Amino acid sequence: MRRATSVDSRRPARLNEGLAARIAALIQGHPTFGYRRLWALLRFRDGQRITPKTVYRLCALKRVVRPPAPDDTAAAGAGLD
Repeated sequence: MRRATSVDSRRPARLNEGLAARIAALIQGHPTFGYRRLWALLRFRDGQRITPKTVYRLCALKRVVRPPAPDDTAAAGAGLD
């Protein structure tokens, strides 16, 4: 048996409660912001040294990730026949 199939190397998700609370507060004030804009607020306004991936992971754990915007390129090219 291969080692990769018998060992689960994933670490359990860690949750920084203070950062999660700050993200929740930002979402209350800016409900249309996605994780990238939330990251920008945290990074440049609050001075937090975090990555967009960290913000995305915390949003996903708290289930506050917004669905992606619809792709308008398909609708724009539909009438070009």
